[in-house]
Amino acid sequence: MGKDTSQKELEFWRDGKLGKGNASGGAGAKDRPAVLFGQVREDAEVEVSLFRSIKSKAKQNVFAIASGGCTALSLATVRDCKIMAVDINPAQIYLCLLKTAALTRLNYGEAQLCMIQSAEPYFDRISELLPKEAREFFLQDRAVLVQGLNNCGVTDGRIKQLMSLFYMAVHPKEQTRRFLSLPTLQLQQHNFQKMWKNWQWDFALNVVLSKTFLSLGFGNEAIDKLPKDFSSIMKARLERALSEVPVHDNGYVWQTFMAEYPRGPQGEAIESALPPYLQLKNQKQLKANLERVNFSVDDAVGWLEGQKENTVDMFALSNILELVKSDYGIKLAEHVSRTARPGALVCLRSIFPKDEPVLKDLDGKLKYMPELSAEMEAKDRSCFCNFIQVYQKQ
Repeated sequence: MGKDTSQKELEFWRDGKLGKGNASGGAGAKDRPAVLFGQVREDAEVEVSLFRSIKSKAKQNVFAIASGGCTALSLATVRDCKIMAVDINPAQIYLCLLKTAALTRLNYGEAQLCMIQSAEPYFDRISELLPKEAREFFLQDRAVLVQGLNNCGVTDGRIKQLMSLFYMAVHPKEQTRRFLSLPTLQLQQHNFQKMWKNWQWDFALNVVLSKTFLSLGFGNEAIDKLPKDFSSIMKARLERALSEVPVHDNGYVWQTFMAEYPRGPQGEAIESALPPYLQLKNQKQLKANLERVNFSVDDAVGWLEGQKENTVDMFALSNILELVKSDYGIKLAEHVSRTARPGALVCLRSIFPKDEPVLKDLDGKLKYMPELSAEMEAKDRSCFCNFIQVYQKQ
């Protein structure tokens, strides 16, 4: 992840297996990268609103971390937005290209089913839009397609496994569904305190968020990167999502606890619960913009090194600096500062709270925006990566 980062750390993120060997299953999986994230579990409305807030009329270029493609594709719902998204893991890029192919070739209902139910029935129709290496990746393991593209990753599978234990030990599945369906925040808060937050909840979180338990599903390299207070931080974030934000139409909470999106009375997915790129109201603009979304296998610093000065209007960096060495952060800040246009915004997320600005620009051109950062944190509805720092190029 940059020239000063060890090759071992580079390989850790490139293969998508979190140090746990053959994570994805299937023939030859040991030698193939794995899809780590089927979806981006971050509220893309934050990045979309930030891009819309940029005052320059000439704004258009966004640099993003690809991951599961949700943020990049959601930004494509904004007129004239041109997105370049990179990921060091080739499997993540193949997934993003497959999602783009589905959105390009299929009608809205079919594309939605690809993401949330199963892509397997549609693969033969859309695979011809993929480059050869991406098509072969899915042909070698079509099982990746069966559960829906937004839940096909290693991390998504781990969360499902944890939730199976949750249903047995804490709250049964149907009881969980009833809680998440409560129509008002007042009812939700009452039920959270009276029913949800019991001793089983506290005990289960202490167990499943412990490093000992997590080591069953993730390699030592992944576990060693977690802070000592990981359990308490994650517990606080989950309780915030369940008690301070309405859950009945919060797709990020539903995806965490149910691996599905909430549905309306006719069985349709509730539009406000979907990420922007899956919302019906955005389909016309998304279709017009899909050709302006480019995904490529690359490291963020490596890609930015090859770009001209003053060319990027926004950077959607997810939590790229969370678990890497400090030299990478310095390099990233240097190239973000160099390639950003005056007035450009940088959105940097983290799972864990930070006491000071993380993106340290040695030239002082990237100004940390505490009020805007707090506004975006309050707006975010997700369970993870919702500590947000926003910077602006001076």
